[in-house]
Amino acid sequence: MSTIGEQTQEAMLVTGEPLDKPTAAVRPAQSIVALCITFLLIGAPLGPALYFLTAGVERYSASIFPFVVGFFVAAALAVAVATLASVFILPRLFKNAAGTLTGITAELNKATNAYYEGDSKVAVQHLGQAAENTAAWYSAVSVRRFASQSAIALVIALGGTVGSVLLLTQNTLLRGQTELLREQNEKLDQQTFTAEAQRRASLTAALFDALRDVASEKPREDRGKISEGLTARLAALSRSAQPYLFVQTDRQFIGGKFKYFPRLIKRPLSPERGQLLIGLVTAGVDLQALDEAGLSFAGADLRKAALPSANLSGLDFEGADFSEADLRKTSFVNADVSSAQFDHADARDADFTKARIDSTNFTSATLSYAKFIQATMTDVTFDYALIAFTDFSSVKSFNGDFHRARVGEDLNVDRKSGFVHQGYPVGLPRPPSRFKVVPDGPFLWLEDVKGGPKENPNE
Repeated sequence: MSTIGEQTQEAMLVTGEPLDKPTAAVRPAQSIVALCITFLLIGAPLGPALYFLTAGVERYSASIFPFVVGFFVAAALAVAVATLASVFILPRLFKNAAGTLTGITAELNKATNAYYEGDSKVAVQHLGQAAENTAAWYSAVSVRRFASQSAIALVIALGGTVGSVLLLTQNTLLRGQTELLREQNEKLDQQTFTAEAQRRASLTAALFDALRDVASEKPREDRGKISEGLTARLAALSRSAQPYLFVQTDRQFIGGKFKYFPRLIKRPLSPERGQLLIGLVTAGVDLQALDEAGLSFAGADLRKAALPSANLSGLDFEGADFSEADLRKTSFVNADVSSAQFDHADARDADFTKARIDSTNFTSATLSYAKFIQATMTDVTFDYALIAFTDFSSVKSFNGDFHRARVGEDLNVDRKSGFVHQGYPVGLPRPPSRFKVVPDGPFLWLEDVKGGPKENPNE
């Protein structure tokens, strides 16, 4: 009796392979993994390319469609011409050939008989005729097969391609329709807010009547005082003039001429309150007395307003917009300017002592020599603002962003002894948390170490 080792050796001698060789069942799994990796490597770059290609085709599908139809029409005509040519030209090329299997067989039999009879010349003639018959038969069959297969392929390809192009064209049209609907919705919104502005036209008329009565009382000659009845009337008007959204027209220079684009403002404002404030300041009215009567300027639209040296102390300007306004030497002592906008405003020598300044935006504002003494400041933005020689003494809850804020001049040229500052804001840490002082020519800026705004609003 043979042992297991002997049986194993016998099996190895018979098959020529060791028994522990990997079986063929493992190979398909390895092939599948290899195929998956190959498809992944091919699909990774091909997927984005097809995405952008499809987007381009979809964008120009209306222009591509005539070319696609023209291509298939030309291909169909080419197949038709080739078929007709085979019908009329091939018979002339093989006019003496019987392009049938019977004729080919007959010529081969004649060639065989002639060969056995020893007539080689006749055998060669019959073989040549058989070859000619074979060519005639095969060419006719090939032309018919080509014509039928080409026709079927053209029909299938035309249906798929035209369907795809039509689908892409439909997507383009739907996208255009969606854009038109969006524009229509925007115009409907603008129309709605325009109607609201027209509804307030009567309030504007009443406001101008009240300002005319203010001017008739000549408040400058009586230390800014006006009658109690007119004061109550102004307070009622200011309370009625609530902030709202309205449409304004932007002008852009395009194609060598100015074009106008209506757009909805981003935050509710009250133009009536802004006009009321400008009118009262111009008339010389004591605004602090009106504040006691309940006058409110919250949300007032004061963009590009000229209010230099105005006394706005103690007034409510929460959410007001002073963008690009002239506020030089203007007093905001004890005023509430929370959530107000002062971007690009000129507020040199302005006084914000003890003012409430929460979530206020001073982006790109000029605030040199301004005073923020004992003011309450939380989440205030001074990005790109000029705050050299500004006084932040005893500020309460000081918290703000100072990215690229100009804080003074650098008098140290060789930088051996560090920065020598001139005009660094009083009371401002050197530098504030998250910021570092960066020289830029003769000026010093504060740079946000975590990264500030990507774009300079001054540009």
